[in-house]
Amino acid sequence: MKAIRNPISGNRTSDLLRICLALFIASLVISTMVLPVAVVGDKPRAKVKGHMLPVLQDPDVEKTGKPKADKKLFVVVSLNTYEPVPGMKSTVFPQSQESKGQGKFDLVKSFLKGSGLKVLNELSDLSAIWVEGTVAQVEKAFEVSISNYKLKDREFFANDDDPSVPVDIVDAVVAIAGLEDFVVYEPLLAVASSLPQDVTPTGVTPSAETVGPPFDPYEIRNAYGFTPTLLAIETPSKLTGQASTLPS
Repeated sequence: MKAIRNPISGNRTSDLLRICLALFIASLVISTMVLPVAVVGDKPRAKVKGHMLPVLQDPDVEKTGKPKADKKLFVVVSLNTYEPVPGMKSTVFPQSQESKGQGKFDLVKSFLKGSGLKVLNELSDLSAIWVEGTVAQVEKAFEVSISNYKLKDREFFANDDDPSVPVDIVDAVVAIAGLEDFVVYEPLLAVASSLPQDVTPTGVTPSAETVGPPFDPYEIRNAYGFTPTLLAIETPSKLTGQASTLPS
């Protein structure tokens, strides 16, 4: 006996195949529309080199954990908003450079504020921006991990890697200070508690209290052999230039 094909069953199978194929094609189309949006949202970043503490390579340094996420950090971002003027070789004198404009500075500032950091101050010459933020905010902004360390009796925190910023501002960022507190800056200026009582126009008589820095102007003058006449300290009227000759 010859088998009879059920036309209804065949139609249902073909319909299911068409539906599955349509769903597969739709998923491919949707994926190609969504993925580029995610990529565009994440700007490529670049490392700002030279921010790793050499002391972290010391075998005696011990990592002791993480600082509190809400610990406040103060960060200074130093910027280079100048570039050499075409045709000028000097990069030392300001007159041989031209500003990149407020635009580059504003991009850096916008990045810092957009990362949740609070701008505290900025220099009028566009060379630095001071910001404040928590450890968690700073880590996220510069894509670094900050840890606590101990070296003998010294405890400090430091970043475990060089920070990074978006590539469109990396050429303007010179340095990022405040990611560690191992380096402590102390003033070396010595201020005299009181001026010596025996200061005279001809100098000062050395004593146990006045020997050594800081030196007053009279001590410096006498140490280098400058006479009062030469400096016109006691006889300013002699500083006229009369009877003076210039070498040819």
